[in-house]
Amino acid sequence: MAVGRFVMHNDARKFFENIGVKGRKGGKSDTGKFETFFDAYWICAQIGIMHDRYEDPDSKDSPEMTRNFRGASAAFSHLISGVAFYKYCEQKGKLETDDVILKEMSNFFSEEYNTLNEAGCKLLNGYSYGGFNIIFDNVGGDCNQLHELLLQCYDLIDK
Repeated sequence: MAVGRFVMHNDARKFFENIGVKGRKGGKSDTGKFETFFDAYWICAQIGIMHDRYEDPDSKDSPEMTRNFRGASAAFSHLISGVAFYKYCEQKGKLETDDVILKEMSNFFSEEYNTLNEAGCKLLNGYSYGGFNIIFDNVGGDCNQLHELLLQCYDLIDK
């Protein structure tokens, strides 16, 4: 199985650059920056999963961000992988048979360290893009402070 690619839609990339990502110019937030794009991506994926909003990002507008878990989120790669695998099995309606789940694991997990196969990345990419659209619908394009974004995300988690 091929190693997957985590992608971020250009609209999301611009939005998070406006707030601030360490090592990137142009961030306007006075209250902090994201360690990496992947950390912002994972917040979006969580919102997408919680609100069951999956949207395939258009490949021409969604360049590869990374092939590995990065930033502060990397410390939680096993948890992220577990949540994503559960959603993957749930989408396929395969949550009851151990043999079937074990077979699906080979499609989802990569043998390479700190990453997922194509199916795993595709699933998280869709939830991350869906989650970004939920966040953007709530905060709009003028949000440039990390604390404002995180407060909105907290409210979205509570809904």
